[in-house]
Amino acid sequence: MMRTSFFAFLFLLFLFDGSAQKIEPKHTFQFELGLPNGFSNKPFRQYMQGLMVLAPSYQYAFKNGLALGGGIRYHYFQVNQFRIPTKTIGGMHSASAFAKIGYQKFLTERVELDAGVKVGYSENLFNTDRNKTLGQNPYRVTSLIIEPTFKIGIVADEQVAYSFFVAYGVQGFALKPNMLGLESFGFNAAEVAVQNKRAVSFLTFGFGLTYYFKEKS
Repeated sequence: MMRTSFFAFLFLLFLFDGSAQKIEPKHTFQFELGLPNGFSNKPFRQYMQGLMVLAPSYQYAFKNGLALGGGIRYHYFQVNQFRIPTKTIGGMHSASAFAKIGYQKFLTERVELDAGVKVGYSENLFNTDRNKTLGQNPYRVTSLIIEPTFKIGIVADEQVAYSFFVAYGVQGFALKPNMLGLESFGFNAAEVAVQNKRAVSFLTFGFGLTYYFKEKS
């Protein structure tokens, strides 16, 4: 449904393209809002439910399309009480700071392509009722992050564009029972060994807002 609405919006903007003006911004402010979904690590995929990703950032684009930037990202995953073997209430808060290298290009006067990779550091806090009982609430895990991102932007006027993006984020740790205050997820020893080698990752779909700063005359 979300994809259908986006492409319908894209089509309508092309129909009313008569007032578009060509812009070549250097400095931009971007804000992303998305819904993350657990991917590779099985315990994380099954027992953690993504609720939101928020990511404000700044980006500078060179004339050849190379873009450099940086920003912060917050995401929250809630424990899925309907799937986890032992009833647990709480979730994971994650705050990250990142640098970005990418490529920015205007395909037409209204359509912008922005693709890149975010690399940074993440502070992850597991806040659950079981951790509280154990006196270790929140349980803290720090890690590196890497997140390839692909974005299509639709220019609304000289300074504002709306976009649809998809991103694949990888955290440098595997989800383990003790992070949630549990003794086990109920997997056999062989499965535990496999999953402990698979980093937490998630696929995010969402929308963004881009603000283009005007150049001083």
